[in-house]
Order: sequence, then C-alpha cells, then structure tokens
Amino acid sequence: MESVETTSRRLQDVADVTTDPRTEWPAALISSSLTFEKESVQCWEDWDEPNLHEELELATVRQEEKVKVAEFLLAHFFPEVPIGKVVDMDVDLEVRPWVFDFIHLVLAAPSTSIQFRHRASGRIVAVAINAVENDDDQEHPPSPDLAEFVHPDRHPKMHMNLKFLEELSAVPDDWAPANNKMFNIFMLAVDPHYGQRGLASKLVRLSIQLAASLGIKTVVSQAVNHYAIKTLKKCGFHTLKQLPYGQFVYLGDTPLANNGVHQGAEFLFLEI
Repeated sequence: MESVETTSRRLQDVADVTTDPRTEWPAALISSSLTFEKESVQCWEDWDEPNLHEELELATVRQEEKVKVAEFLLAHFFPEVPIGKVVDMDVDLEVRPWVFDFIHLVLAAPSTSIQFRHRASGRIVAVAINAVENDDDQEHPPSPDLAEFVHPDRHPKMHMNLKFLEELSAVPDDWAPANNKMFNIFMLAVDPHYGQRGLASKLVRLSIQLAASLGIKTVVSQAVNHYAIKTLKKCGFHTLKQLPYGQFVYLGDTPLANNGVHQGAEFLFLEI
C-alpha cells in the first residue's frame, strides 16, 4: 500500500486537505474505493473498541456498488423509518421498485458517501449516503429529487413519507447555508449486529471532515428518529426545525396522530 503522504500528493488536485484536524481528510478517499489502515485515516482515535479497525475498513461508496448498498438500505434503513412503521409500509412494494436507480444517481462520481465494511468479506456494516446540495456545483451535480421516483399512486405510503420530509426541510426563510452550499447526510444506517459500537457517530464525524475538505461550511441532516437525532447532536449538530408526527397533515388528515407515536423528526445543521 502506498504511504498516506504519497497518495495525498498524487491526488492533491481532488481536494484541498488542510492541516486543521477538523478538515484533515485523505484526498484519495474522496475519489476512489481505496481502503485505509489505521495510519491513513484518523477515524479510530478515542474508539471504545480499539481493535475494531482490525475487523472493519473504511471506503467510499462507489457507483458500481449501488445494488449492494441499496439492498443494505432496504434491510436496515427503510424498515426502521418510524413513519413507515406507523402506516405499515411494505418496503419491497413501496421502495424496492425505484431505490436502485435513485442510489445510482446519488453515487454519481465523485462519491461523497462512505461506508464501513467487513475486511474479510467486504460486507457493508454501516453506511452514510451523502450528497452535496448546490445547483451551481459542476463537480458535484445536485442530488436527485425523490419526487421524481416516488409515485403517489404506486407508492402511496412512501409518497406520504416524502411529503413529510419536504415539510421538514422547509426551513425558515431567514436561514441559509454558508456559500449557498450544503453537505447533506441523507441516509445513515448500521447493521444491528454492529449497533452500539460507535459506527454511526464515526460516519457522521467523517462526513463532517469530508465536507470541510471540500470547502463546504454547512452540514445538514433530516433525522426522522430519536436515535439519529441523538447521534447528530452528539456530533455537534443543532436543531433548526422540529416536526412532531402528530402535527403532520396529509391529504386533509393527520395520519400519524393517535398511533402511539409521540416523537417527531428534526432538521439539524452544523456550521463548520
């Protein structure tokens, strides 16, 4: 394996990697599927399980991995969305028909999504699906619009989820991201077998570092469950908007009220 110094020099044109520890990021990881040992990425410090790096490796998510990533999300992300649970959404019927094409576009090069995977098998154990939100950025095309994939008649319950997210993302008019550019932690999922081991927090912190290395000052996320909210706040995020499930109105009704769901979702942001 090449040294970190050599790899960073060769790919210095990919990203402006500074010496600030908040923005330190190996340039190679931004543009390739290369994996890194402990010395290459400062992601194992202060780890509760210091030997975990011997079992897992960090890598970008490549576009050709869309099937594996989509299947991981179908198993570990979409079934855990609280709204879907309340309305008993069938993930295979409502998400599977469109998710592979959607993920394919999200992973358009250069990918900003990252993953932890098992070294021996290559199996994904945690993933952060990230996207740069800026229509004027030629290097990072705008992330695809879910509304172009989710049909109100063919995917009615997922369409309701979409409308909830759209309302959650309608932030106050007096708020705007720095430089009109946002790094969106769009989906965050961890295999339950690796839960409670710090992987979600580590992916969030690494995503923040990646955003900073790309010159992006604002990181956002739409957190739809208590676990995601807690993880993001642990990493320094602040709440910009809250949307209680019981207050969500859809087609003239409040479908998430009186279902025993007393929590809500939050739009969170972090200024780097």
